[in-house]
Amino acid sequence: MTGFDVRSARMGDVDAVLELWRTAAENESRPADTRASVVGLLERVPATLIVAVSDTDLIGSLMPVGTGGELTSTAWPSAPAIAVVGSGEPC
Repeated sequence: MTGFDVRSARMGDVDAVLELWRTAAENESRPADTRASVVGLLERVPATLIVAVSDTDLIGSLMPVGTGGELTSTAWPSAPAIAVVGSGEPC
């Protein structure tokens, strides 16, 4: 992997996001996400879901959560191949 872009998710990313979450999930005890729930999220708050894309492959996602003055993330699932080699680059 030579690089990747980070951007807000788009409606066209929904299926790839769901597949990423299915393959990279670490919490199998929680209910599965649905296409309707991700579409609803993007309709209500489009910038809530951030994705990392390498060429045409979605390789990661992030959902930042605000709690008053703080910003945290709920999870940063990444494609298994990327999780092994890492996706960090020097700033």
